[in-house]
Amino acid sequence: ALVRARDAGVEQLVRSALASRITSLVEQFRSVAYDIREEQFANYEANDPFVTPLVTGLRALVLPLKGALLEPNYDQLVAVAVVARVAERLEKCILKSTFSPLGGLQLDKDVRSLVTFLSSLTQWSVRDKFARVSQISTLLNLERVSEVHDYWGTNSGSLTWRLTPTEVRNVLARRPDLSTDEINRLKL
Repeated sequence: ALVRARDAGVEQLVRSALASRITSLVEQFRSVAYDIREEQFANYEANDPFVTPLVTGLRALVLPLKGALLEPNYDQLVAVAVVARVAERLEKCILKSTFSPLGGLQLDKDVRSLVTFLSSLTQWSVRDKFARVSQISTLLNLERVSEVHDYWGTNSGSLTWRLTPTEVRNVLARRPDLSTDEINRLKL
């Protein structure tokens, strides 16, 4: 009963105080171009337009709670509520954007940096919550449609794909440089 009460309290805190702030921080993704060329990619290296402001905002939002909550409650808040909401919102933003090959590379760097930051906030695992986003990032970082088979099916190893074949095709379609015909013919 106490665990359920704690879980309900954490969820209420997230809904009332954090959800809209998290959403607005992650929605900044949509103002960043990922259909980029060499010059923009180099500029993003020097002046990160997404992850640095997002990390700064999340840190300001979450760290004050660390002293106000017991450690298990704080860890649950960060891992279950904050991380899950960031991953969910980021996935939605990604699926509304278009990517060049360098944009896919930039996204991969962004996702890795974000997972590293969020992992530093809690003792709970963050990677599981970001599994779908990480897989989307991997797909957007491919050079050719046929490279999907390097990761899918018998070549997936211990990796469990969280995306359906239809979702894989939809993600690949976010890359205008990839052949729509090849994407549609992809056997998954």
